[in-house]
Amino acid sequence: MIKNKEKKEIIKLAEKLYGNFRFLNNITWKPYLAELYEMNLKDEKKHRSASLDREWETSKNDCALVFTVQHICQSLLDENKYTLKDLLHLRASCLYAQSIALNFKDEILKNADLEDIKKFARIDHMIFYNYEDWKTTKGQILRNAG
Repeated sequence: MIKNKEKKEIIKLAEKLYGNFRFLNNITWKPYLAELYEMNLKDEKKHRSASLDREWETSKNDCALVFTVQHICQSLLDENKYTLKDLLHLRASCLYAQSIALNFKDEILKNADLEDIKKFARIDHMIFYNYEDWKTTKGQILRNAG
């Protein structure tokens, strides 16, 4: 099925970019990338615990991976995506990702392909929640992103 193929392609690109970003764990004493991933994993677990009646097609780990990579990619392309005003209505991980992108933009761009970053920033993560509903309203993600 197309949905599984597309999901696999998204996860594969997320893994590639996450690998490109691993140096963020070794810049200072603080493992920035690992901390961002853990924030997203915690948020995903909390989100799912509130929706016990739903069936999930994608693992919590894969969703956390996608959010980690996507928030960094989006923040690289839009440095003003979030402001301090957004803190009350936004997951802290989004601001954390933006801070990573702002502080280490040059290093990130040296380690990752800009076209991969642009492509991943445009992917609609809703495919991981309810693909059939998403498909009827959004169309083909990778085709639209690429």
